Amino acid sequence: TCAPHSLLSSEATDRFVPELIMFPSLRLPVADAMWQPSLSQCSTEAWLSAEEARYAARMEAIRNRVPLTQPIGFDPKAQVEEVNAQVEEQDQMEEEEEELTDDDGPADRF
Repeated sequence: TCAPHSLLSSEATDRFVPELIMFPSLRLPVADAMWQPSLSQCSTEAWLSAEEARYAARMEAIRNRVPLTQPIGFDPKAQVEEVNAQVEEQDQMEEEEEELTDDDGPADRF
């Protein structure tokens, strides 16, 4: 595989433009690597797939990260109580629906 970090080093830029030794490059590293494909030993497709894999791995790490402390306002006991209250409310609604029958409707009074 290729090493894209070698493309982004200042040594590669300094070989081509000696005046830039004192001043850092202000170009984006990704754009810099894309504009100079002759520096790489691997194909652009392989480099791009490697970058996509690194990005996906970083996103997965962020998704799976556990907070160091409990978030402010988060009470796990209250969360369980809310779920139980919702279940009880649904049970009550079902009981009320069972109590009402078609005979109780206003159409039967006429």
